[in-house]
Amino acid sequence: MLKRYPQDGGDSSLCQAEVSGRPRGPRDPRPQILVLSQTLNGHLLAPVLIVMLILINDREVMGHHVNAVSFNSVAWASAAVMVEFNLLLLITGFG
Repeated sequence: MLKRYPQDGGDSSLCQAEVSGRPRGPRDPRPQILVLSQTLNGHLLAPVLIVMLILINDREVMGHHVNAVSFNSVAWASAAVMVEFNLLLLITGFG
C-alpha cells in the first residue's frame, strides 16, 4: 500500500511504501540488519579491490592494458586507506 505524504508535492515517485499496518517498534531488527549488512559489504570490498588491483596489473592477464604508475599509486593508496578504516572499525568494536 502506498501512503502519500503532503510534503511530496503530489509526485508519485516520492510516495513511501508501507509494508504492514503496524508501526515499527523498539524491538524491530531491520535497522540492525541493515547496518550489519552494509558493514559486511564494506569489509568485503577491501579484499575484492586488492585482488582486482593485482589482476589488472598482471601483464599476462591484461597485456598492454595494464594501469599506469600514477593510477596505481592512487589506487593502492585508496585500498590502503580502506583497509586501515576497516581495521579501525574492527578494533573499536563497531562503535
